[in-house]
Amino acid sequence: RDRFRELTNRAGAAALDSGDERRAAALYRDALERDPEDLAAIRALIPLTGREHQLPELLVLRRQELALTPEPDARLALRVEIARLAGLLEERSDRVGLLMANLEDQPGHAASLESLEQILAARAAYPRLAEILAGQAGRVEKASDGLRAGRQPGLYEGEGHCDRGSKRRYRGRPEPAGGGDSVVLPPQRHVD
Repeated sequence: RDRFRELTNRAGAAALDSGDERRAAALYRDALERDPEDLAAIRALIPLTGREHQLPELLVLRRQELALTPEPDARLALRVEIARLAGLLEERSDRVGLLMANLEDQPGHAASLESLEQILAARAAYPRLAEILAGQAGRVEKASDGLRAGRQPGLYEGEGHCDRGSKRRYRGRPEPAGGGDSVVLPPQRHVD
């Protein structure tokens, strides 16, 4: 095992010396497939992965490096780097944009609304969530000529926060419409 690590790391270094970064990265990846605890291969692959703009792989490698690093100061620095990378990955993933595109295609899409609620609640972006839900309620109500909007009793209660920090209580459970993938949102009723 140690001999394999040594040979792989030498081969990777030789590929780097010759300017073949792709070959070096492939060698280090192979080494990690055989031995996920090869810290030298992890550390050699990290800068190569950064150059290849493989953010998800880089995040995995940094987490592996963290798990194998015993020094407290190095662990602190790695956690900061992992948090930075996770933030970049979140920005690039554009989850909210993708879910909003779903709601453009199909207003009131239940799974998209649930996912948006989870994402925005985790970010404490309650005003944005309220804006999206109000917009969806209006679009769905308009699409269904208002026949179904507001007819459901308040079956669900959840709390949100506005910009001023006061609590609002929202009532009304979205009612599945049609095939069950869309919801009709009743008008917002809140109690301060």
